[in-house]
Amino acid sequence: MNRRQFVQIIGATAATPNIHAAAATSVGIATGKGYSPQPPVVWAMQQLENSLTSRGISVRRYDSGASAPPDQFLILVDRLTGTPESVRIAPLGKRPGIAVLAGDARGACYGLLELADRVQNATDP
Repeated sequence: MNRRQFVQIIGATAATPNIHAAAATSVGIATGKGYSPQPPVVWAMQQLENSLTSRGISVRRYDSGASAPPDQFLILVDRLTGTPESVRIAPLGKRPGIAVLAGDARGACYGLLELADRVQNATDP
């Protein structure tokens, strides 16, 4: 994935319905079933959590997406078969939220830090 594709995907997530409305007060962060994040990914998840809480949004961590309430806006971090450093940020299918799917730890960090940056710089995160 090149920079242009990355920017296009990130831009597409901005147009995803229900992201801003659902994320107004509370967000859950979870990892995919069986996904054990490496220390850099845990750090990036903390950066996203810090960005959200600094904007007045409460954050709750879940062990998996299945353990989060179905109406909870969820940011799900999971692996994606792909090339190193690749990341895909996409809406979750049947519930409010987005998925950060990455080919490796660096890709997951890129995706999570992109979301943290968006929260910090948005007029309405």
